[in-house]
Amino acid sequence: MFTGIVQGTLKIASISQNNGMFALKVTSTEDLINNLKIGASVAINGCCLTVTKITAEEVCFDIIPETIAKTTFATMKANDLVNYERSAKFSDEIGGHMISGHIHGTAEVVDISENQETVITLKVAEKWEKYIFHKGYIAVNGCSLTIGEKQGSVFKLHLIPETIKITTFKSIKPKQLVNIEYDSQTIITVDTVYNVLKNRY
Repeated sequence: MFTGIVQGTLKIASISQNNGMFALKVTSTEDLINNLKIGASVAINGCCLTVTKITAEEVCFDIIPETIAKTTFATMKANDLVNYERSAKFSDEIGGHMISGHIHGTAEVVDISENQETVITLKVAEKWEKYIFHKGYIAVNGCSLTIGEKQGSVFKLHLIPETIKITTFKSIKPKQLVNIEYDSQTIITVDTVYNVLKNRY
């Protein structure tokens, strides 16, 4: 599990495909590899990945085809930056919301505006819009964020400078795709209500 509080960014050293599987290598940092073990979970752009190898220069992960199909990894390349978060410990402060690291799909960046804050407008597939609520939670590239205004499948995110500073949002561009994980409690509640109403009527 993760908290959605991104700890920083990492540079992709390489990403390669072999028989449908992808091997991802990111450049090591002191914070990333401190007490990190083989088999540990790390959220990379919000996706929970298992550590397969650790060196002073790189940390390695394998990515299965299902993950590739639902995320932005298929379009990523060496030197791209990704958000990361080590898995949560019981003593950690939950500053965001609980995130599983299981990406539901992607969203397209529609617009970016900057004033005193940065406002990013995203669009998701229509089948997901029922899980988006004003002031609800959503994880975008692993970052726990509060949903702003919503109209259909389009919604806004208001980002403070600190979030921009420590994440990849500083370089985000229109038409770019981002990984999305919807809040699990919202999904359970909405699906339960839909099923009850469907069975009743």
